[in-house]
Amino acid sequence: MNENEHIRSFIDYYRELEPSPEYAVLLKGKWGSGKTWFIKNYLHSRNLDGKGKAVLFISLYGLSSYAEIEQKFFAKLHPVLSSKGAALVGGVAKGLSKTTVKIDIIEPIKNLFRRSKNDELNLPSYLTDTSDYLLIFDDLERCAMPIAKVMGYVNHLVEIKGYKAILLANEEEIEKRRK
Repeated sequence: MNENEHIRSFIDYYRELEPSPEYAVLLKGKWGSGKTWFIKNYLHSRNLDGKGKAVLFISLYGLSSYAEIEQKFFAKLHPVLSSKGAALVGGVAKGLSKTTVKIDIIEPIKNLFRRSKNDELNLPSYLTDTSDYLLIFDDLERCAMPIAKVMGYVNHLVEIKGYKAILLANEEEIEKRRK
């Protein structure tokens, strides 16, 4: 038996829990110990590495607001819509719409994770349904936001929204930030 097989087995168990258990899983270890490698290897071994609807993997490194976290999610969900070209077109459309009919078409897109329904855009469910996704947050200790705020955000996602989440962190570095 591989020395980390118990971790893989637990993640399998956690992913299959129905209803969602309303808690997140923390994989902790020092920098360079292989946390990111481990989870990416796990995802690959379970055919969850970015193919289809399964996982949203983001790094929290340097992020300083909830909006930045949600922008990362949006970029993972919709690479074409979040591309520089789409941002340019969206910026032009936003400018035109504000000068003519005073509506904001960008704000509803930014709030996909906050809203249960997005009536303003009337987007199809395949663009907004993230209910079966596993959320993975890497580099928790490197987030520019206070850890308590990030954990509150994750708590909202797992307890209120029903997501399953895995956090990767160097717990020693988190403790250093407290002092």
